Amino acid sequence: MTPEIHTVEQFSEFPGFYGFQLQDEVNPLAITVTENITGGIEWVRSNVAPNPGEYRLGEAGYLQFNIADNGKSMLVDYEGAGSNLSIKNLQTLGSSGNIDGGAPDSVYGGVAPIDGGAP
Repeated sequence: MTPEIHTVEQFSEFPGFYGFQLQDEVNPLAITVTENITGGIEWVRSNVAPNPGEYRLGEAGYLQFNIADNGKSMLVDYEGAGSNLSIKNLQTLGSSGNIDGGAPDSVYGGVAPIDGGAP
């Protein structure tokens, strides 16, 4: 799959959270995230709210970053696992309550809520 370039910015659907959504679902064993600059190093994946220089992989191709990384251009090379516009993904987001601007706990697997609440 062709790598994607995205800019980290505040999610319009999740105010207070920063990142972007990839075109496809992601095989979590086949993803590399680097800052899109010459000599950019690979960023570390986190399972909790990310620190600067880390990212968190959520469901439906969402990547979350620290607010300190807002505005950075990121290069993401990954193995896709299907379109994010699939009925399955829309139903998942709709049933989680996240499609209307709620905190995206279940989008990030409910492992460690990014808003401090229960998953």
